[in-house]
Amino acid sequence: MKWIKILRSAVFMLLVVASYAKAEDALSLKLLERWAATNVELKPLGEQVKDFQNTEALKNYSEDPFEILTLSDAKQDELINAALKERGIYDDVQAVMDEYDWDNYGEFSRVHMRFSGLYMYKMQQDRGGQAYAPILEKLQLTQEDLDFLEAHWEQMQAAMTQVGSS
Repeated sequence: MKWIKILRSAVFMLLVVASYAKAEDALSLKLLERWAATNVELKPLGEQVKDFQNTEALKNYSEDPFEILTLSDAKQDELINAALKERGIYDDVQAVMDEYDWDNYGEFSRVHMRFSGLYMYKMQQDRGGQAYAPILEKLQLTQEDLDFLEAHWEQMQAAMTQVGSS
């Protein structure tokens, strides 16, 4: 059940990075492809990239990871960059961001949360129940995002499988 591994990863990423993706840019298949390729490229850095809750940069800001959702993109980026520097992986991560044309890891994280949120939304819809309702409420998915999900669910599944199996 690869989707469980993918979903766990998405939930973990949400809780530790807690970057809200504002719907400034429309989702597209090109963005989905770039996001998936970036995830694959980041795999060698593994938990170092994901384990933000244990950095002083974020602990000094707030114990509640969801509080970061309320910050501006610039402030989120500042905190994430500080956490990456604290981990000693800023340069490695930024090299991947540059390779895939992201401004920084914060921008990538916001897109990551949109795709992960849509995946959680679809899993909740397909299986019933409200397991992800608190998380989805924080993400505030837009109708445009939901329309993208319905139109491109097969491509999203393929991208999530690619990310989960790399």
